[in-house]
Amino acid sequence: MTAGSSSRPVPASESAVPAEAPAKTRDTASTGYQAALAAVRPKAATAVDTLVAAAIDRQTRTAAREPETVHANAIDALAALHAGQELSRSEEVHQAALQRKHGGDRPVRTAFDIA
Repeated sequence: MTAGSSSRPVPASESAVPAEAPAKTRDTASTGYQAALAAVRPKAATAVDTLVAAAIDRQTRTAAREPETVHANAIDALAALHAGQELSRSEEVHQAALQRKHGGDRPVRTAFDIA
């Protein structure tokens, strides 16, 4: 051991302690943090006037809707245009999916059909 040095611990009052920085709180946090925090917090329920809610419901129920068969003639004309062409496997699958989606009477092939 050298003169002037000791192995005893230095008390906290004698050590060089940096001045404490102000504590970060949610109020002093960055705007990005505050925006992220606001995005995950539950929103306060907004009250909708009963008359407004009834009007929205009535308008939704009576909204004009096109019938399912509105474009049937265009689809038939397109099918007649491509009647003799050979389809790729992906196009066959796509056509089968469309047929099934629109309730076609032709059964849809599955991966394990043998017949």
